[in-house]
Amino acid sequence: MNETQCNDAEDSVKDTLFNIVRVFHIIFGIIIVVMVIRNVWSYKTKSLKFHTNLIILISNILIIYLLLTLSYIVEAFNNFLILFTYSNPCDCLIQVWLVYLIRIPDYLYILGSPLFHFVLMTERVLATIFVKIYDKQGKMFGVTATIILWSLNFLFALYVYLSSSLNFDHPMAYITLTNVSNSFYLINIHYFIFILIISIAIGDYLVIKRNRKIKSNLMRRVEYGQLVYIRSYDILMTLPLLHAIITLIVYEYFLKKQNDINQNFNKNSAKYTTEIYFKKLNSQWN
Repeated sequence: MNETQCNDAEDSVKDTLFNIVRVFHIIFGIIIVVMVIRNVWSYKTKSLKFHTNLIILISNILIIYLLLTLSYIVEAFNNFLILFTYSNPCDCLIQVWLVYLIRIPDYLYILGSPLFHFVLMTERVLATIFVKIYDKQGKMFGVTATIILWSLNFLFALYVYLSSSLNFDHPMAYITLTNVSNSFYLINIHYFIFILIISIAIGDYLVIKRNRKIKSNLMRRVEYGQLVYIRSYDILMTLPLLHAIITLIVYEYFLKKQNDINQNFNKNSAKYTTEIYFKKLNSQWN
């Protein structure tokens, strides 16, 4: 093994700033896992009824967050394990299979998160504007979108794997899959993602605006039934873990808000029905 690589690996393991960042990765990771569990528990325990497509798409997003989070946690724990147990610099080198295990979820998140949020926004547009047609399709939209997006995600991960061209017989000093041959594409894909995020933001704004209009006309347009409101989840952040935390906070807020909306809707419906009954009764007496 190259002595320079061994020394580089040791420097990476011992670096104070890197280790501080790794501690934050563990803290943020635990927060995300707890919030995912809390979101699932909140949905299960509250009287909420979401469309199957919405549940499928949000479940996929939560899976991507969990994969990303676990990869960061594994990386951090592995580094601290090496830090407290290594006896010579070459012990700090990382096996190639572990590099793939830790880094591939990162690329699944990079492409998968904005794609699933884009499809989630599309689903809300369809559910808001084409209500009757959308309801007849059942869960076909969610299942089809899941198959297509995970296929694209795995193809992207396969490209990263093949283009990295790592030798399993040579452990690495750093956990990275970027090299000269694939760096151009892996860097420039962020421009595509940036455009996608802008589209998501615009679509979410239009959905929110449309839902507010429907809500204002709810008593006069009963054909829309009980409405499901979606907030904008995707926020452009520099740290994926912080992005996941913020998104999960929004999910938690959404569950609580939707539960309040359901309760208020039932109360208003009962009050409205009572008023109509007494008006009809009063008209019959007169």
